[in-house]
Amino acid sequence: MKIVFYEDQANDPQTIFDAVDNMDEHYSGFTDSPLQWEDLGNMYSPLINHTSNQDLWNVLTEMLDKLNDEYVKLYDDASKEVFISEMTRLNRLLPSLIWSHCK
Repeated sequence: MKIVFYEDQANDPQTIFDAVDNMDEHYSGFTDSPLQWEDLGNMYSPLINHTSNQDLWNVLTEMLDKLNDEYVKLYDDASKEVFISEMTRLNRLLPSLIWSHCK
């Protein structure tokens, strides 16, 4: 699934969050997942009002990271920043994996 916002569309933080929050209608990964996407949306939604772009990025990446799915990506055209859901977990595990392998 791909969500794209164009210059002529509303791209305020709430509109962007709502588009990501509604992705459960299109994301097939929920069929086998115990993850309650609606609960996550309800938890993160209050953090969106009057937020900066960086704060929105932080909220969305934290929320999407719960999916642990390398096919879930978020790209910020302005900053060229890329988020890949599975990579966050991998980056947290990598130091301990390397350390345990070196022992």
